[in-house]
Amino acid sequence: MNDEIDSRIVDVENSDTGLLFVEVANEIFAIPINSTKEVIEKGTLTRVPMCPDVVSGVINVRGSVVPVIDASQRLGLNRKDEYDKYSCIVLYESTDNRTQESMSIGLLVARVRSIEVISDHTIVNKPAFGSVVPGNFILTMINVRGVAVPILNMKALFDSSVINELILQFQRSNLRA
Repeated sequence: MNDEIDSRIVDVENSDTGLLFVEVANEIFAIPINSTKEVIEKGTLTRVPMCPDVVSGVINVRGSVVPVIDASQRLGLNRKDEYDKYSCIVLYESTDNRTQESMSIGLLVARVRSIEVISDHTIVNKPAFGSVVPGNFILTMINVRGVAVPILNMKALFDSSVINELILQFQRSNLRA
């Protein structure tokens, strides 16, 4: 798998922002590298009963059960292709807002494109409208070789209270059906 992932490091003058570029539903997004615990291969996911599609399932990472969130579902994008052997799970260390406990959570992406170090002068403001994903999921935009790429707000993406509410709503609607 590693030979298929472009993991070159590009040093840019005055560089100080490390980004992990990922593909989600044929769109490119960047994740701050300091938000990433590690990237692992997509293995077998165990589905969790009574959970919406935004929760792909759980995986075992060195003896710990880690919930995995489908990036395309969470971002509200229509994924046309199935996940394949190049799909990855980006692990993130999250803090539960209610309990203040730290936990690992995974983000399922179609593939990792590259890891790059980008200089601050390439950062541009996010648009007020017209983005393919909800604005609260975007920290800012970065101009990479003439293309504006959204940098994901991992705290908003993995907000446990919002994800828990999505799960509860799904369960309530299925119990009524």
